[in-house]
Amino acid sequence: MARSGVTYTEVAKAAETVKQQGFEPTVDRVREKLGTGSKSTIGPHLKQWKSANLGEGAIPGLPDELLKVVKSLHESILGEAELTINEAKTELNAVIEDLKDKLTAAQQQNGELASNNEQLTQQNQELTNQLETTNKDHLILQLKQEQLEQDVKRLNAELAEEKQNAKQLQANLEYYQEKTAEDRQQERNQHQLAQQQSQNYIDQLTNQLSVLQEQKEESSVAVSNLEKENLTLQQKLNEKINKNEELNASLVYKTSEVGKLIEKKQKIQDDYSSVFAEKSAAEKAVEHLSVTLRKTEEDVSVLRAENKVILNEKAIAEGQLKQLITPGS
Repeated sequence: MARSGVTYTEVAKAAETVKQQGFEPTVDRVREKLGTGSKSTIGPHLKQWKSANLGEGAIPGLPDELLKVVKSLHESILGEAELTINEAKTELNAVIEDLKDKLTAAQQQNGELASNNEQLTQQNQELTNQLETTNKDHLILQLKQEQLEQDVKRLNAELAEEKQNAKQLQANLEYYQEKTAEDRQQERNQHQLAQQQSQNYIDQLTNQLSVLQEQKEESSVAVSNLEKENLTLQQKLNEKINKNEELNASLVYKTSEVGKLIEKKQKIQDDYSSVFAEKSAAEKAVEHLSVTLRKTEEDVSVLRAENKVILNEKAIAEGQLKQLITPGS
């Protein structure tokens, strides 16, 4: 804290010392005796001292003891006034410095809260983007699952159609077998009734039988091929089902991850609310400090006004003292 400067009492004592040493009290000699102070401060005090000590002991009808009492009272009043002013200034400067430190700390805390708020806002935005990405992935997985379900339905329809074709071929085969049996029975009956008919007719029937046999073999091959294709389709269907189960498991995992992200987002929102509440409290504290600072400034103004009153009283006391020590007053 800055030095308030030399007082009248200090200057008066230094001037008395210089005078007792047999020298004329001057500004330079008094300053040398004090070891501090500026000439602009020492000059008025020294002039006041010289005015107070002018003609000391030469006032007719005024006892020396009374003069000393007046001088002592004057110096005591001045010293107490200056001491009161210096103490008030010291206390006021201390209060102002303390309030400035508190205001600086509050502003720093407010800046930190603003920085934390910005970081939380950025994290919230990042989590929101991640959640949107996850939702898009979830939607894509749902579309893929729907596509797989449609493929499974289509494969089931194709399998049902193939089964129906196999049943139709089996029915045709049975029909050809029944037809062949009937034809053989007719041949036996005709052979019994008309054994004498042309051998060519028998050969023709035999050829027809061979053709039917070939058709039967071809039908058997077709049925075997259909069974192989059915097995292949069944394997593909099983693969599709397994892949669908894997996709469902992945979808469940993604859903779990989405839930975790939502919980994390909720936690960050709660932390953001807490930080926002702390920020509001800090802003209220800053506002309270500002009000306190304004009140202190008002108190300083009051103290300055009181200081002016004290200075006026001091000037009045000095005037009264001059009237007391001035001859012919």
